[in-house]
Amino acid sequence: MLRAAVIGMGPIGNNHATAYKNCKQAELIAVCDIRKDRADSSKAKYNVPAYYNAEDMLKRRNRILSVFQPEDSNTVQITTFLQCKRLMQDAMY
Repeated sequence: MLRAAVIGMGPIGNNHATAYKNCKQAELIAVCDIRKDRADSSKAKYNVPAYYNAEDMLKRRNRILSVFQPEDSNTVQITTFLQCKRLMQDAMY
């Protein structure tokens, strides 16, 4: 089973979290958003831990990562991912 996490819990991030939660080959293990209200709402909705910054969440052993954030913050997040030396799939729109 692939362990999945989602960063950015707006409408598209929630669509991906729902898809991971309903997928037999994946397990949604965490959600992350810098907006505490979105992270906490997703935590309750999907019954998974919520994080308010990507670095803390990336300490978990994720295998799939979906990222949905404004363009100007993607560069910072990608740099963080590379520094954490994780193999991940980015899904950016």
